[in-house]
Amino acid sequence: MSDISKKIDDAEMSEVVGGISKDKALSIALSHANLPKDKVWVKKNKIDIDDGIKVFEIEFHANNKEYEYDIDASTGEIRSFDIDSIYD
Repeated sequence: MSDISKKIDDAEMSEVVGGISKDKALSIALSHANLPKDKVWVKKNKIDIDDGIKVFEIEFHANNKEYEYDIDASTGEIRSFDIDSIYD
């Protein structure tokens, strides 16, 4: 397995993420989706390497929709997002 595709566990996160925290990444995604934290069910919030860039992969459900975000772990920039119905 290459370093680029290697998953990084939470114990390593503090060593590799020099920018934002896991909670801050979630806050950025929720703000973009215009949803309060207490109204969503967070399915995934983990760090990964995507095209050589450390990102937080975030998935959550609210209002019968599934939200997926990739947030740059260094800058907090939203690299990609997708919103789908949970019924699709």
